Amino acid sequence: MDTRIVASCQQTRFHLVTESQRSELDIDGLSLSLERLTTEEGGVKLRGAKRSSDTKLLVDANLKLKPGTKYCLTGSNGAGKSTLLRSISEKLIAGVPQSMRIAALLQTTARTSEQNGVNAEHGEINSAKLHLPDETMPVLKYVQACDTFRADLVRQQDALHQALVSSDPVALVRAHRAIKHGKMMHSLERIQQLAQLRSGSRGLQARKALLQAEKEAAESAAQLEGDVDADAPEFDIWYNQAVDAIAVVDEQLEARPARQIAENATEMLEHLGFSDARKQQTFETLSGGWKMRALLAATLIQSCDLLILDEPTNYLDIRGILWLESYLQELEGPTVLVVSHDRDFVDNICEELVLVKDFKLEYFPGNLSFYEEELEKKKIHLEKLKENETKQVDRLRKTIQTNKQVGKATGDDNKLRQAKSRQKKLENRTGVETSAKGTRFKRSRDLAGFHLTARAEIEVIVDEVHRKIQIPPPAELKMPGSLVAVEHASVRYKGAEQDTLADVSLTVFPRDRLGLVGRNGCGKSTLLKLIMRQFRPSRGTVEHHPRLKIGYYSQHRTDELIELGSRDPGATALQLVRSGTEMDEQAARTLLSGLGLVGRTASDTAVGVLSGGQLVRLGLALELRSNPHLLVLDEVTTHLDYHTIEALAEALKSYEGAVILATHDRHFIRAVVEESEDVEGSRHAVYRIFKGGLRVQTDGISGFEQDVRRRLNG
Repeated sequence: MDTRIVASCQQTRFHLVTESQRSELDIDGLSLSLERLTTEEGGVKLRGAKRSSDTKLLVDANLKLKPGTKYCLTGSNGAGKSTLLRSISEKLIAGVPQSMRIAALLQTTARTSEQNGVNAEHGEINSAKLHLPDETMPVLKYVQACDTFRADLVRQQDALHQALVSSDPVALVRAHRAIKHGKMMHSLERIQQLAQLRSGSRGLQARKALLQAEKEAAESAAQLEGDVDADAPEFDIWYNQAVDAIAVVDEQLEARPARQIAENATEMLEHLGFSDARKQQTFETLSGGWKMRALLAATLIQSCDLLILDEPTNYLDIRGILWLESYLQELEGPTVLVVSHDRDFVDNICEELVLVKDFKLEYFPGNLSFYEEELEKKKIHLEKLKENETKQVDRLRKTIQTNKQVGKATGDDNKLRQAKSRQKKLENRTGVETSAKGTRFKRSRDLAGFHLTARAEIEVIVDEVHRKIQIPPPAELKMPGSLVAVEHASVRYKGAEQDTLADVSLTVFPRDRLGLVGRNGCGKSTLLKLIMRQFRPSRGTVEHHPRLKIGYYSQHRTDELIELGSRDPGATALQLVRSGTEMDEQAARTLLSGLGLVGRTASDTAVGVLSGGQLVRLGLALELRSNPHLLVLDEVTTHLDYHTIEALAEALKSYEGAVILATHDRHFIRAVVEESEDVEGSRHAVYRIFKGGLRVQTDGISGFEQDVRRRLNG
């Protein structure tokens, strides 16, 4: 089973005018959906009988991106954020100017470079798709080669200069014709895409342009294959055109010198955690996480009008996240569109928030925290207005009823007229009293269309329903005491020159909330594996409570589940949770439901097609089925939307067992470790691992963040 993205929108004269103004997007009536495809002998076609099962993501939405603004796109998992980013980057939406240069880091399940992230376009040339760097190149050179505009200029320069020094004037003309033909073919591809996307009169014009482009491409191909006559009267014109092309290419390359590109690439990779040795590794030998870091640098190095980043903080440590924050804050020129569930990161870079909600795109100036504060104020205000209106309506109804009774009983026409007047007021004068701009509500201006009342109804904001996460209580621990005691432990990997952990001591008690912070590779995962008994320390001791049960969520758990799903395509979450246990179906469903995997998603959906967030929930379920006394969570927030992260934080706060977190999400560690309710005998502490040592960060995660910022600025 496969899917394709289907995008449609209103096509107006604005898009014709802005075709060359590539820095702005203003698209109305945008609808976005995923259509399921089925493969048959005749090829791939839509299953018309099941068109109703296609997934709608946006319906009649408005996409508006102002030049130079930094936007953060947010919404629940599955709302269509990544699909929207892909539709923009691949220009599947007719209103996206074909001349717009787009650099995009996209999250996909495929592992190839093309699918995993680099998609940049310059003008008519979709350079990233056609000229992907060789993955056998060293990482540093690979990142430099991803500056696709410059790489294409270098290819043109090499071809023209080689022909020039060959002392054969015909060779130079041929090289110039080959370059022109390549550009023409790229232009033809763009025009073909426009002919597919456009409809009506604009579609007719696009198809006429396509016919003309196909004719010119055929003539160019024939000219390229034909002989070049050096004695032809036009030869001097052809030769001079080729010489002029060399001058233009040389001038453009001077504006982006190779030394500057190399320096930028080196600096970016260093800030993203690459050592000198790793920068010289070939790209293909990197692990998935290091590939994504390299692709992030490859995306940032490109010259573009629109920079798209989908979850760029995944696999970055706090130093890398803070550097990226600073880089984007200072970045001038391109419009930036980011998807991230790291709340602090979003708050620090966001100038305008774009919410995917109810199949629409809603815009809010400011960051996520400010939006939530303003939304809460608006909710309280509307609730108060609604309450006052309800009281007023009740008083009017009582007065109307009294006047009617008195008027009928006494024959008082004034009372009956008062009742009728107040009834009219009740029907037409209740509702919103001010417009969205704060002015007095005016029906002809603020209530377009046909309505039965003179004012709009006061609509109280209803909180979005987000499934809470429920963590089962730990099994009974009869004997008191510590859960884990690490005493003066050291760890050195085979072949290493120094200890990864040196003389580390840590004691974990029930209800403790401990956080581990530090750079990637500092030893956080090593300490967690030491606690998990996955290896013994080279020096020191690690002792466990005799009845201790540990639930360990590894940072590689989602990859392991994806691999398991590929080996066993029929495996489901319900089957995995029950496998190897005596748990009945009802208990397994209760556990999965508490984590957000309900109904057929748990029992019928194959593990291989679960989303990243659903795989995280499944990974947690596998660890919680034994009712552990200690939860060890290594980068558990990756792939979760911010609503789920908040729900998980709330669940961990009230969890009756102990929790150890290793995470780079500052908001999450602050919520779970520093803001959890104090329980007698429990500790709430942030530990920092630095140069193999472990110490308490007395000023918490904020103090650690400040230390890292000082090092970056220093």
